[in-house]
Amino acid sequence: MAQPLRPAAPAAAAVHGQRPGPEPRLASLLPDVPTAHHTPRPAGSVALAFGEPATAARLRQRLVQDLTEAGWTDSPGLQRAFATVPRHAFLPEQPLHRAYANEAVATVFDEATGRSMSSVSQPEMQALMLREAGPRPGDRVLEIGGGGYNACLAAEPT
Repeated sequence: MAQPLRPAAPAAAAVHGQRPGPEPRLASLLPDVPTAHHTPRPAGSVALAFGEPATAARLRQRLVQDLTEAGWTDSPGLQRAFATVPRHAFLPEQPLHRAYANEAVATVFDEATGRSMSSVSQPEMQALMLREAGPRPGDRVLEIGGGGYNACLAAEPT
């Protein structure tokens, strides 16, 4: 008699055990594996990147909306750049609401004085700089400081 197939990893059992159909056959093989679940996508046209919290996508979309309503992102290219680049990825120690606030966020502090030595610039300032610079596909841009977020925005077609 042939041995039943066993999943190679606990995740495989969880996924296979949640397939639609009759009783999940393999879920009982690994009872300590948590049940797979579906994470709802945000409503509307908010793009959600793999592994990104839905809250981050909503907050990023809100930032784009706020910047656009205030006149800072007045072109589809700038709007797309801010909608595409996840600011929270450059501010991993900050809560999401702070990462997507329209304010500069200090990232490096002088240990002796506690004064800020570096920050990720305020999104409206970044939009202004990008609008004025007007980078086009194929341009080379030197971005010094800022944690990389502005460089990623500049790399998007604006």
